[in-house]
Amino acid sequence: MDDDLRTKANECIQNNFTAVLETRECLSLPTIKLELIDSKVLKPKMMCDLVINWIVQQLCKDNSNLQGLYECIHLLYLNGETFHDCANMDDKNIHFCEFIKDYQSYKLTKRTLSTTSSSSSSQNENFSFETPNLQINNNNFSSNTIINSHTPETKLLHMTQANDHSYIAIAIIKGKMLILSIHMSLPSSPSTPEINGSTPTDKTFDDNHSNPNSPILTFDKDVTFGSLLTARCCFGTASIDDMIYVVGKCGYNRSDCLETIEQFDPFENKWKLLPCPMTKRRGRVSATIVDGKIYVCGGSDGQKELNTAECFDLKSMNKWSMIKELSTPVAHSAMCSDDNYVYLIGGMEGDKCKSDCYRYDPKDNSWSTLASMNTERSETGIVYFNDKIYVFGGSTLSRCLSSCEILTLSTNEWNFGPTMKENRRGCGAALYHNKIFIIGGSNGITSLTSIEIFDPLTNEWLIHINGFHNELNIPRVGLGVTVCCDRIYVIGGFDGRTFLKSIEVYDENFQQWRLTYNNINQSDKNS
Repeated sequence: MDDDLRTKANECIQNNFTAVLETRECLSLPTIKLELIDSKVLKPKMMCDLVINWIVQQLCKDNSNLQGLYECIHLLYLNGETFHDCANMDDKNIHFCEFIKDYQSYKLTKRTLSTTSSSSSSQNENFSFETPNLQINNNNFSSNTIINSHTPETKLLHMTQANDHSYIAIAIIKGKMLILSIHMSLPSSPSTPEINGSTPTDKTFDDNHSNPNSPILTFDKDVTFGSLLTARCCFGTASIDDMIYVVGKCGYNRSDCLETIEQFDPFENKWKLLPCPMTKRRGRVSATIVDGKIYVCGGSDGQKELNTAECFDLKSMNKWSMIKELSTPVAHSAMCSDDNYVYLIGGMEGDKCKSDCYRYDPKDNSWSTLASMNTERSETGIVYFNDKIYVFGGSTLSRCLSSCEILTLSTNEWNFGPTMKENRRGCGAALYHNKIFIIGGSNGITSLTSIEIFDPLTNEWLIHINGFHNELNIPRVGLGVTVCCDRIYVIGGFDGRTFLKSIEVYDENFQQWRLTYNNINQSDKNS
């Protein structure tokens, strides 16, 4: 491409950036997703330069290829004048927290899985160009990219601010055009050093608020979301009255299954253990709420599937009460509810996968049988909406599923809906602003970060929302998902290596998953 054509192409991208992001060609570009953690935030252009510098350094250091960088989200922190991967963060670092620990486990798993294939892929894409040299002189950043006739081009084409803490950029790295999706998290710390050793009370720091030439922009500090008191996987999750509840936990033996219940207050950002354990240890279990009571049915005690069921009155908060038993033991079933009934669908008993569908009536403490699904499945995602029950994915004994089935309650008939893009078992599902989010899970090979969004009003899957592809920061299967305070909460799960305590939160204002907590106005609690 000659210089004149290159200039015109760059001008077109810069002058029509929002429209360019929506084009089919742009949406098909690979994306490198990054989360930046620090108490200070570089000005956007400088931030992107340093991100590109980090990407190039990874290619040089690891002799890897760009494909490997597309496959996961990268959590970075600023140390001096360069970004570093939190996978290598020392546990004595002021930013270290439970989420960083989960991320390090995730990255270690990814490295292990990619070791066998790295040699062949690196041969196809040898890295041979020098790293952009980013220098800081008296707080003025300059990008001096060394280019020669043998060097594939590396440069930032254009960027835009998506919201208060997020940026989208188009860049060329190693001659390949790609998207950079950058989110900035600002966790609070007791003694975060500022640039040049100044502190938040120093005049030099205060001047940054009004100095347009300063390379540092300051934002209100965030803190990481409160972690579960106990790491959990395949447990029940439900929310009501601006509180989130998690019950049970799966394990590899009976002692690993739990009868405990934790409560999370989003306004206080704190979990607490309630002094009211279930009557049975339960893992591989679901939960739902009807009329102020949490219902938990079936599950496993670590040795066998259970046919018992119980409920917890959130008004009295004193004890769990047994309800009518199921006709057969079941674990890994899905639960949802409408205003009057509890629904229990699918699951496993021993080595048998089920298609059964049951309805529980709390008024007369009785179970009734509804039409069975077309496909036997367990570990599904489930949502009730507008007199219909939507069931997504799951697994049979031999494979993970991508199919969707819809039960119309008024006719008691199941019909297939549009299939998902990926096979998923152990995924979470939530109804949010009349859209159904299918979150994480496993495809039978690896735990997933990906998310699919279904519009039940049009019966179609959405590629993205407002041009943004949304993914979790940590892969999770057997996770808990619920909507509370107009946000989607993703809780715990299994990343392929360890059970997780960390949580992530999505809200429409940020259009992506956040690892950090912004204070919720207490007046919202009463609105």
